[in-house]
Amino acid sequence: MNCKVWRCLQKLFVLVLMSLHFVFGCCQSQGNTEDDYWTEEEYLQLKEPEQVSQIMDEIFQNYDKLKRPYYRVKAVEIGILMGIQAISHVSEENMEFQATVYFTHIWEDPRVAFDKDNNDSFLILRGEHLNKLWLPDTYILNARKVSIEANTYSAKVYANGTINYSYRLSTIALAKMNFLNYPMDNQILNIDIYSYSYTADQLTLRWKKGSMVHNEMAGYVVKSENKISEIHTDGIEDWSFLSFSITVRRRLGYFIMQFFFPCILCAVVSWLPFWMDRYEIGDRMALSITTLLTEVFLSQYINSNMPRVSYIKAADEYLLATFIFIFMGLLENVVVYNFRSDFELQDIYCYGQEISPSQEIMTESPRNNLEEEASSKSADHNGNKMDAEETTEKDQSLVVDKISRVLFPLAFIVFQAYYFGRHL
Repeated sequence: MNCKVWRCLQKLFVLVLMSLHFVFGCCQSQGNTEDDYWTEEEYLQLKEPEQVSQIMDEIFQNYDKLKRPYYRVKAVEIGILMGIQAISHVSEENMEFQATVYFTHIWEDPRVAFDKDNNDSFLILRGEHLNKLWLPDTYILNARKVSIEANTYSAKVYANGTINYSYRLSTIALAKMNFLNYPMDNQILNIDIYSYSYTADQLTLRWKKGSMVHNEMAGYVVKSENKISEIHTDGIEDWSFLSFSITVRRRLGYFIMQFFFPCILCAVVSWLPFWMDRYEIGDRMALSITTLLTEVFLSQYINSNMPRVSYIKAADEYLLATFIFIFMGLLENVVVYNFRSDFELQDIYCYGQEISPSQEIMTESPRNNLEEEASSKSADHNGNKMDAEETTEKDQSLVVDKISRVLFPLAFIVFQAYYFGRHL
């Protein structure tokens, strides 16, 4: 009985395995059917690879790669589709930027058409077959260095003769930068494209839709993009010219923390002597000189990675204005010291004039002395009050400090409003 049950279980298990195998086989065959609709080239490679070789042989049998399409007929039109994947670095010192760019060149070559009525099927050419094909000789005019990554270029040859030639490159390109408004400046980064040997009557360049920057940059924000298609002349011949430019705005967050805030802090610290004892001239001067030297260090730091330009930048204006405020605070300490010294000399002189008559021998009677003492006590309170007011009026150093406590911060706030209102 047990043997019969065990045999039945074995048969059931085999049937289940066969059913699962059948189901997965059907699913896999359906998946392959869906994938086979991709391209005519892939269908030929999978089913009838000899047809691909036959088409290649027919295309390049009488093909001359040294002759451009429509040779001696008309100019060949090259459509350019460009996408900037990343701008990884912008160097202000060298006035250049590093970018990774995708290029696609689109043109028609009737010599490679193998089915003019079918626009969907295409062949992908790489390696040896790609070297047999005529390719446009476009180049980036303002590039200092260009490197095309290996195995990132290919050409799609459509049945009607349309060719899409794509590749990816990394370039270090020069840019004309203006730092008048630095660090609140906008810069234009451009890529200029020419044909190296074909003039405008032989080859024309046109932009295709879709050129764009695909990501944000670390230190900049992309404001706008602009595409230009023109004919330039060098005085002898005309050349087709394309230019793709992006306008970028510098991010201010870094400079607020590393430049503007330290400058403001130095200016505020330079005002602290206005509340210090005017007799501590050494401490006041030491604090002012320290802030002055700190400002000099900031000026060297902010210009360390900048080109040596002949004009004054916005950052230089801010540094110069802050430097003037700190230096004026230093001069205020000198003025206070001079006023205080003049007041002390005048006080000593007046004190000497008052005590000289008291050194004379008194001849009055005791009664007269008692009367003078009583009268002096009655006027003692009023005399002290008048002396204090007179001292305040005579000591101009106190007046200078009080005025500076209001004048310097107010003038600095007005400067901030004018500066940022002008440059932002």
